[in-house]
Amino acid sequence: MKRPRLLELGFALLPALLLLAGAELGLRALGFRYQRLPGYMQFAYPSPAELHQIFLPDPALLWRMQPGYYFGQGYPKLNEQGFRGPDIPWAKTPGTFRVACLGDSVTFGLPAADYPSLLQRYLAAGLPGKQVQVFNLGVPGYSSWQGRQLLTRQALETRPDAVTVLFGWNDHWLVQGFSDHEQQAKNPGLFKLRDLLARLRAYQALNYLASRLRPAESRELKLRVPEDRFRRNLLAMVRAGREQGVTVVLCTAPAGFGLDSIPDFFTALGFIRANADLEPLHRRYNQLVREVGREENVPVADLETVFQERGVENFFDHPEKDIIHPNARGLELIARTLADAIAASRPGAGGK
Repeated sequence: MKRPRLLELGFALLPALLLLAGAELGLRALGFRYQRLPGYMQFAYPSPAELHQIFLPDPALLWRMQPGYYFGQGYPKLNEQGFRGPDIPWAKTPGTFRVACLGDSVTFGLPAADYPSLLQRYLAAGLPGKQVQVFNLGVPGYSSWQGRQLLTRQALETRPDAVTVLFGWNDHWLVQGFSDHEQQAKNPGLFKLRDLLARLRAYQALNYLASRLRPAESRELKLRVPEDRFRRNLLAMVRAGREQGVTVVLCTAPAGFGLDSIPDFFTALGFIRANADLEPLHRRYNQLVREVGREENVPVADLETVFQERGVENFFDHPEKDIIHPNARGLELIARTLADAIAASRPGAGGK
């Protein structure tokens, strides 16, 4: 009796399935596309399209980079773990000195250079006879909240001797409705189902129609990681490292302030409310890094100050367009500063 009923149900659903398939094919032929931002993923960066093309949605980290993805434009292909650099060997050879670098696009680096690779060279030169491995775990768009999750979920699994932490820019960008710590997907299964449905043009068309029928929503603008949360994230990373006997080196984020006017796209894309807000806001976040370093007695690589002392103009090639990402000389200075901080923190070196 069950099989005839199943057949009857199948025949009853067949017209609807054919209708949906026809609608899907027709919408694709017409080039229809409508990406509606979920309420909890309204970032200025990454955009909904980037979340599907460059990144993979992740219920814990919000997004991660696709393993093996090739950005082009001179960037190397990502490794099998979805990070820049060679594949990470989880087994650690005795006598190996390891460093995991957490950060955002500044850590991810330029097409031809990234400071974790340079850091590996400098550390190797100062540690003769030791194998040195430095892992670039920088992900474009990441905040300290995501770095905190990545540290405990993956970075500490590499069994590092030291971890460097360089965040700040994405933390003080604006977001609609929900700060990063409020944006966790509570049900991974539903998260995957939503992501799958969002690829269907028929589902997109229904969303489009629904958006025209409902009144426009006005969501409150918040910081992705408010200052108190930024501080808590830094503290959590320092203490998680300490529990594992890992030295955590905190970093302030350098900037090309004063070299040119603040680029207009920061306000146009909704990163900040007004250009005048950016410099004092960024400096407050850097000051929190210094305060946590003093309170927890951990090394701080004060990159903001180092860049200023050596002439910020030397480390940003196009400040009229980009005051965030240092040039190759700036990346080299970051690597040298970190190498000194890590060397000073090692036992017997007079550091902490």
